[in-house]
Amino acid sequence: MRKSLCAGATMCLLVLAGNVLAQAPLLSRGTQELALSGLLDFENRGDVTLDLIGRYGYFLRDNLEVGGVAQFSGNFDDAFRYGLGGFAEYHFPHLLTPRVVPYVGADVLLSFVDTDFGDDNAALT
Repeated sequence: MRKSLCAGATMCLLVLAGNVLAQAPLLSRGTQELALSGLLDFENRGDVTLDLIGRYGYFLRDNLEVGGVAQFSGNFDDAFRYGLGGFAEYHFPHLLTPRVVPYVGADVLLSFVDTDFGDDNAALT
């Protein structure tokens, strides 16, 4: 148990360090960002659940990024959710050390839920 905990903590630190080092010099006007994250879950009562989020951002000025977000998640049998929206982030690269860049951001998505159980729903999140 102790070895797996130590290995997990080391992996988290390496991922965080890589993200911080990669983002610090890339906050200037004209920089583009493409991000894809997700989860594939096989442990949900035998159903396979997929959760994907894709983002594209563009720095309009130094430290100011705006972009779009697309989301899809569901188990392909009973329900799935999809949505489109946008985001904005402002980065503060000189607030702390050069390797730590705090930011303030907001996302707005229009999400739709399609289920076999009843009515379909939409929400602004």
